[in-house]
Amino acid sequence: MALFLPIVFLIIASVGLYAFYSYNKLQNFHKSLTIPGPKPQLFWGNIRQFSTDFQSQLKGIIDTYGEPGTLLTRIFFFHAPTIMAIKADHVKQIFNASNERQDAINKIHMDHFLGPKAMVSLHQDEWRFHRRIVSKAFGYAQLQALAPSFASCGQELIDALSKISSTTSVNIEAYLKGVTLNVIGRCGFGYNFDAVNRMGTGIDPVAQAFEYLLAAHASRERSINPLDWFYNAPTKKNARHNSERTLLRSTIQNIITRRRKEQEEGSQQRHNDLLEYFLEAHDDDSGQKFTDEDLLDELLTMMFAGYDTTSLMLSFTLYLLNMNRDCEALLHKEAVEVLGDRQPGFDDINKLKYTQCVLKESLRFYPPAPLTARTLQEDLEIEGHIIPKGFNMFLPIFYIHTHPINWPDEPLKFKPERFADLDSYNPAAFLPFSGGGRTCVGQKFAMNEGIIVLAMMARQFYFRVQEGFVLKTTMGIVQKPVNGLPVFVHQHKN
Repeated sequence: MALFLPIVFLIIASVGLYAFYSYNKLQNFHKSLTIPGPKPQLFWGNIRQFSTDFQSQLKGIIDTYGEPGTLLTRIFFFHAPTIMAIKADHVKQIFNASNERQDAINKIHMDHFLGPKAMVSLHQDEWRFHRRIVSKAFGYAQLQALAPSFASCGQELIDALSKISSTTSVNIEAYLKGVTLNVIGRCGFGYNFDAVNRMGTGIDPVAQAFEYLLAAHASRERSINPLDWFYNAPTKKNARHNSERTLLRSTIQNIITRRRKEQEEGSQQRHNDLLEYFLEAHDDDSGQKFTDEDLLDELLTMMFAGYDTTSLMLSFTLYLLNMNRDCEALLHKEAVEVLGDRQPGFDDINKLKYTQCVLKESLRFYPPAPLTARTLQEDLEIEGHIIPKGFNMFLPIFYIHTHPINWPDEPLKFKPERFADLDSYNPAAFLPFSGGGRTCVGQKFAMNEGIIVLAMMARQFYFRVQEGFVLKTTMGIVQKPVNGLPVFVHQHKN
């Protein structure tokens, strides 16, 4: 009891100082910058205005307060002043001015999910070193060697879907998560999750640990409860988190240890996966190679980046094709003409041109990662406004992708052919894999996987959304359907 009152006083004093600091920062920012925006609340800023439908509310703020002609908008996340930009030319300026994103709370969550050496959380020289090593694993020869695994995982999906009656509704998102998890396991570190074949019979414990951590990370990142920032507190939630994290990390660490031993013994066995490429790669400038901690954290990063994002890309694509049957027919026609009755290979990817366009248009409507941000590393002038170094620039990708200021040609119409001509749109208006120096290093991996799996599905099946289904999405790290995607699976007669 003797310690209780001083602790309570300290907490109250800290909250008071924070509120005073926040108030002064709000006032100073209002005086120094004329970019319009909604009036912030003390302590909360504008965060409480996004309490229900984040996407529509954010659009509403931009439409209501955006500066005429530029659409620049000012908001506050708690005490942190932030500028939102959606115009492609402004996006390009921001990416040129910064490769960094300073977010202390997000780093806490990332460190306890992926680890402190995950590239997504690194900065400056350490980030550049990791980027150079990881980039080597996604070179042309490496992607060529991975393509057969994409096709074999895709074939497992085709076999599973072939057994489903056309009168039975299934959540296709779950099947697509299964195939992308299989791809990550085999192409990442030679692990067989067997997720598609185990549908309905029990999930692999390692896959279960990963899915739990992914969901917990998304929940904690959205939470404004400070208790969710403390992972070492003695709670049941933290005990479960630490248990699942230990299982996941120890499993991958054992694989790394075994591969290291193979190297030391001079084994000539080739695995053709990212772990092998990471182990072989070295930095051209320093000669430095990845440590075990680097390897483990980056492999988990590849799982994190490639699981939900690729499965969601395919899920939303099937939904959009159901709504646009003419595009669905063209996709089927191309798949039959290019692939015939054989499995696709690496050389087919560039031949499946319409398939690529369909995926890109789907990514324009439903970017799996709908938001990104940058922290300015230098003062930036936009439209006569001087935005000082250290300020956060918030980029709502989902609105950048559909606003008429960037897409004047029927932006709300599903038109895959718009991507047939690379000169027909501003690259800074299309950011499904982010942009600038922090563009997703594995985007070709994701697109190649998506093209092969989609073409295999389109050749044999078409999908019909359950009658009365209304797609509702939730937005966090990724944008996903609230209740999956229930469809009926039909086989083409030919």
